[in-house]
Amino acid sequence: MRIWKYILKIIFLPVLALLMLIGLFAEYVAGIARMLFRMLAYIIFMVAILSMGFGLESIDECIYIVSVGFVFYLLPCFIEGVVIVTVVIREWIHLSID
Repeated sequence: MRIWKYILKIIFLPVLALLMLIGLFAEYVAGIARMLFRMLAYIIFMVAILSMGFGLESIDECIYIVSVGFVFYLLPCFIEGVVIVTVVIREWIHLSID
């Protein structure tokens, strides 16, 4: 029985390494995307508020623009979900072979 655990560890070692690399790359991309998309969302939000304040847009159009900015603000959350899924799979494999 003990030999099977070592064989499974050797078999799953490349899978664990690949999942770790995918997780690290996804965290890196999530960090950059979070910064860029949130800056874009802040710019869109400020344009909507200033457009309404100066009377260039109606309230309905400003609500639409703010909702688009909110979507840009939430986009990095999906990438963070990919990171969470890879960590869960990696830990599940790691615990199943121990």
